[in-house]
Amino acid sequence: MRKQDFQRRVLRGCIATAFATFAAAAITPAQAGPNTLVTFDAPGSGNLGTYPMAINGKSVITGYYSDANHVNHGFVGTATGSITTFDAPDATTNGYDGTVASAINASGVITGHYTNNKQHGFVRESGGTIDEFDIGLGNDTIPTAINNKGVVTGSAASSGFVRAPNGNITQFSAPSAVTTSPHAINSAGTVAGSYYTSDNNQHGFFRTKDGTITTFNVPGGFDSTYADGINQSGDITGYAYNNAAYVGFVRKAMDGTFTIFFNIDGCKVNDVFPAAINADGTVTGVCFDGNSVQHGFVRAPDGTIKSFSVPNANGGTTPTAIAANGKTVGYANDVNFVAHGFRLNAGKQ
Repeated sequence: MRKQDFQRRVLRGCIATAFATFAAAAITPAQAGPNTLVTFDAPGSGNLGTYPMAINGKSVITGYYSDANHVNHGFVGTATGSITTFDAPDATTNGYDGTVASAINASGVITGHYTNNKQHGFVRESGGTIDEFDIGLGNDTIPTAINNKGVVTGSAASSGFVRAPNGNITQFSAPSAVTTSPHAINSAGTVAGSYYTSDNNQHGFFRTKDGTITTFNVPGGFDSTYADGINQSGDITGYAYNNAAYVGFVRKAMDGTFTIFFNIDGCKVNDVFPAAINADGTVTGVCFDGNSVQHGFVRAPDGTIKSFSVPNANGGTTPTAIAANGKTVGYANDVNFVAHGFRLNAGKQ
């Protein structure tokens, strides 16, 4: 089980209500060059927070924010330009309900979920049209990722699903799984995620377009393997756990070999949680310091790792996604745990 709930799929609740002005220095668009960090807030986010969840190669960001009534709304835009907010047509406006955007593809098509008694999926076209969908049978439907061909993956009840652009849905489960949770999908249609077995341990899996499911565990005596991201080559990142040690990994698609990493400057050893991997193999995620404060990190394909923190983010820095050009997005909590979006230009330009 994950040590602390910072995952991009945990999209409601646990939002602090206190307010403070975020003290990080503002960066203007003219200053937003290589290796700079830009902070931003979605319009209407007030004192409850902005949560970027994904970024595409055109630096278009999507995510959600919570308004003064604790209602969630989706947004799409750039860190230094305009931001458009949106809601699924049937989303309710009770506290902690609303619309949550989870992922965006190269064409600007967005997926996510909305709440109306249950959680339901949606796909928002780049022009703004929103198509709502459900797996059915009264289950929650929670999309987590979309690829450049418009194929959506996510979870419903205890199984995973893929939804084709024409709306056809296929459900699936990993072998011997109690629950199956897809987390990412690449343009080849390969889905990566994790599943629980009856012993309450997690294992990684990937499912190819033809439906073949391959399971895996990080070698070295780890009890649980959590697969969180996949790139266009099929390389997978995530973390493994055993005896209070949380280590990051990259699994190469070419030969199935694993690279494990666990020591990042500024963070405790064995407290590493990768979140995403881009096309050239750059990984981003979270590590924890000795005071259990979250810091972001970027791991280059050559294994070089650098941690970073948004200025004055006393409540922690949480990267959630990385684009092909290395632009990394996420959110940073101020001293009162109000979340603010950030974009870090950490990779090639």
